[in-house]
Amino acid sequence: IPCEDVCQFSNKSIANAQITPMLQGSRWGASISRSQATTGDDGRFEIKALPTENKYKLYTRAEGYGENRSEEIDAGNAVDNKIDAGNITLAVANLSVSGVVVDNEDKPVSGASIHCYGDNQPNRNTQSSAEGKFTLDGVCAGKLRISANKSGPARMYGNVETEGGASEVKIVISESSSSSRYVPKQPPSLAGKPLPDLKDLKIDLTQADLTGKRLLVCFFDMEQRPSRAYLRQLNTKAQEFEAKNVVVIAVQASKVDENTLNDWCKKYDISFPVGMIRGDKEETHFAWSVRSLPWLILTNGQHVVNANGFGLNELDEKIEAAK
Repeated sequence: IPCEDVCQFSNKSIANAQITPMLQGSRWGASISRSQATTGDDGRFEIKALPTENKYKLYTRAEGYGENRSEEIDAGNAVDNKIDAGNITLAVANLSVSGVVVDNEDKPVSGASIHCYGDNQPNRNTQSSAEGKFTLDGVCAGKLRISANKSGPARMYGNVETEGGASEVKIVISESSSSSRYVPKQPPSLAGKPLPDLKDLKIDLTQADLTGKRLLVCFFDMEQRPSRAYLRQLNTKAQEFEAKNVVVIAVQASKVDENTLNDWCKKYDISFPVGMIRGDKEETHFAWSVRSLPWLILTNGQHVVNANGFGLNELDEKIEAAK
């Protein structure tokens, strides 16, 4: 049964992609390597002489791309001894994942074998360095799983789930298999960079209010007790901040009813401007390097970030350093 199709990404034909038909049983699958096909310059391929009484899946991979396992194809549905399998799309693999392998005592583990895999992801392998560090190049955007193991008197193993493009991923390995945990892609620090634009947060301040002033931005969530406590503590120091030429700005880090937010601010007599994320929450958190809540960001008088992600106990020291 000839099968003809185009393997593509963003409407770009992919040449030299390898397509392997997988024979499907009720609870098993097996590759038919003798029937493997390779796409031409136009991305098309043809697989001949497949028995009609079976069901198949197509496993597709290409250098520089992720992998694809097609939906089940029933050869009994062939028309004129042909089946059109539809478009096969491969995601481009242009990202990397990096991190460190440590043991239960948080000590780096060198020489650990590292493997990553996932839906539509390519399989990648590497080893951790003398410092326990590793980088896996050529992965796709989206979730993937990374496993690490090291042989010895006792085999050590661990794994995490993360995303293509993530850095500072920590894999803890131990003699017994550790449970999988999700490590999200972490935003880069804002330290040394200009503060992102405040306009999308609808902060009620003019440029004259901000010129030459140091800015202290607090991302919080009014529905979380630690965030409410942070904001009330900052509010008690409002006059002290004004004397130090520091403008405090609070940002509700998720969308809530605006009247409810305003009522809460009035109840606790919050004296500084309070804005709220209006667009996509995850995108805004990433742009502002918000990794947890509450989250403090402090700039100097030119609105370049001096520090972010610090605690209230460090605030006075950070303000003194932010000239």
